[in-house]
Amino acid sequence: MVRCPNAALGLSQDQLDKIKAEFAEIDEDGDGQITAEELWKYLDGIVDFDDVEAVVKAQDKDGDGSVSLEEFLANEAANIKAA
Repeated sequence: MVRCPNAALGLSQDQLDKIKAEFAEIDEDGDGQITAEELWKYLDGIVDFDDVEAVVKAQDKDGDGSVSLEEFLANEAANIKAA
């Protein structure tokens, strides 16, 4: 039996769809990675760029300098569980 990723994360299909849509909106160039620059633009510059870089670094578990969909999903799932 194949497990659904959303089940492993504890997300409903609706939650998963909404998170994926938000990721796609932030990922300006559609390369499957969110950079600090893309996130800063998405936030319309209301947050200091250094703070945005810190957020990306904290979510970047593989150390490639950006946030993948998988990293984004894991972080959002943790936020939902903590709420």
